[in-house]
Amino acid sequence: MLWCVKDGRLVLARRNGSANPDQRMESLVAQKLKTGGVERSPEYVVAMNTIYVRSSDLARSSGKGPELMHPVNTVVRSVIPTFKWSKVDMAEAYRFVLTDESGQVLFEQVTPNNWMKPNLSLGRGELYFWMVGMRYGESDDWTNSKASGVKILSDEGLAFVEQVERDYLSSSLARGVAYESVGLLDEADAEYQNLQNTNPNSEIAARIRSGVAIDGQ
Repeated sequence: MLWCVKDGRLVLARRNGSANPDQRMESLVAQKLKTGGVERSPEYVVAMNTIYVRSSDLARSSGKGPELMHPVNTVVRSVIPTFKWSKVDMAEAYRFVLTDESGQVLFEQVTPNNWMKPNLSLGRGELYFWMVGMRYGESDDWTNSKASGVKILSDEGLAFVEQVERDYLSSSLARGVAYESVGLLDEADAEYQNLQNTNPNSEIAARIRSGVAIDGQ
């Protein structure tokens, strides 16, 4: 972690060792230490609320369809994400369907694999939904999974995390709280895990990894 003295107290520092003039990162780190979590961006909150309302209306599972594995109701950084789902024993094929927020089908393809990387670039800041059907043979009807939402990280969110990655190259904590704030939860978890791995005897690192508030902060 990078720290420096500012106004008589330790604060998060930039890569060059100077105090961070932008209060956003300092505030995010303070939140993480005090509460165990980070306040999510308004963009993330709106997206998750929309996903919650829309997902149940898009598809209903019979209980026999594939289980969607990633990305599931979350934010992703790449505009060409890879979608993954569980294999179903004896399934002959899967049908992947991607729609925009309004429900218009943007991409549909049948595959024998349990993953799909659509050959189109998705829009930054846009919300999409996807589902997967399966069948045991060509004469069978498709049995669909439930739908899941995916938000592509906006230009603003991308600029923020890229700036943090440049300024806090050696700080897993800084990158973790930045990722968490914009909804890149898998990336945040990886940074917190790395923080704990590099500080195996640190109770503070363990509590950060577990999302537990740190006493005295």
